[in-house]
Amino acid sequence: MAATTTGSLSALIPSEVIEGNIISNMGDKASLIDLCRVKTGFKAVEFAELESLTAGAVVEGAAIVPVAVTPVGTVVTATPQEIAPVQLTRMAIETNEAGDWLSLGKNLGRALSDRMNVQICSTFDDVFAAARNSAASTDGAGNPLALNLQTLELAIEIAEGNNSIGKEFGGPQGLACVLHPSQISAIRADVRAAGSFISREDILAANPALDSRGLMFGYYGVAIYMSMGVQTSAHVNGLGTGVELQTGIALAAGNTRKGALFAIGDAHGYCMQKPANLRMEDTALIATGGVNMVAGYVGDVARVSSQLTLIQSL
Repeated sequence: MAATTTGSLSALIPSEVIEGNIISNMGDKASLIDLCRVKTGFKAVEFAELESLTAGAVVEGAAIVPVAVTPVGTVVTATPQEIAPVQLTRMAIETNEAGDWLSLGKNLGRALSDRMNVQICSTFDDVFAAARNSAASTDGAGNPLALNLQTLELAIEIAEGNNSIGKEFGGPQGLACVLHPSQISAIRADVRAAGSFISREDILAANPALDSRGLMFGYYGVAIYMSMGVQTSAHVNGLGTGVELQTGIALAAGNTRKGALFAIGDAHGYCMQKPANLRMEDTALIATGGVNMVAGYVGDVARVSSQLTLIQSL
């Protein structure tokens, strides 16, 4: 005798036994805004980098001649960043697991975080004070190659003092490097080929204040982060008084991934007039009524110092 199944019962099974679950969407683990100097509550903020001062010998009793201090100021103006509204009808909410649908807010929040990362990464090839530092992985014809440890070393060399100012990058928070996943993968391959091993716990032990989200590993005190916000575009070269180093010869062709190595809290200024927020409101302007969900923030970012080196590779 055949068993009675859910298939044979068909429409007699109440809809209440059907449960919906929303899976978190994919996105960056890194939150790069934590590597910036952030000012909140202002429509616009001016970030200023003071020029480096130099001490020297003087003659006792001689008149001291003052020098002018000339900061380089960068004004960052906050702009609205929004996600297209999500509109749920009242009927859809009431006939499904309402609490689970409303957890959609987590996905909206991740989208806003990804947007901040894109904004920050878009500054990596920007010019500051008419100069740009660059470290590139290239061959003997000026074509870009996959990233390797030598290129990372060149970027660190610039940060450690081989630059136009002749001084080391960075304040008390140290240095960070943000790379595209393909660049991270190439670095790991180079590490394996060298028979070495790097773990992210090394850098966290040395600097426990670092944000661990998106942190891949440390390399000679530099925290290496991964982000899909790193952009790919036509190659650029060092500019002005900026230092340009490469494994082969200067880039002459091709598109490159554009990561960067920079001083945490000193290279980027972020003006956040209104922090990320989720807004919900009932609407009667659709059939059965419903809820509008809107997420956004008002903020923008810019390079605000010379303490950044562009890293280019395939």
